[in-house]
Amino acid sequence: MIIGYNMESLDGWGITTEQVDYVLAQYNQGTELTKPIEFGESDNGNSTVLYVGFDQFGELLEVGVEYLDDMDWVYHARKAISSNRDKYSGE
Repeated sequence: MIIGYNMESLDGWGITTEQVDYVLAQYNQGTELTKPIEFGESDNGNSTVLYVGFDQFGELLEVGVEYLDDMDWVYHARKAISSNRDKYSGE
């Protein structure tokens, strides 16, 4: 799988590609540490998923991925906002 990153978003929120990769790897490995909390569609008609999960430093992040034909595009990543923290914990 090829992953592309919106570095403007990551840099703006102080998130590294390594943190994003860790969060997504936890989901791909089937752990409970990362959960998909929102499913949608981009303006281009591609599937999108917002994942919330812990990175390797114990920080709860939200990572938005758009699934393109030739890659998975990480369009958004930041520390999880309170509403997404609540969705993650099932509140």
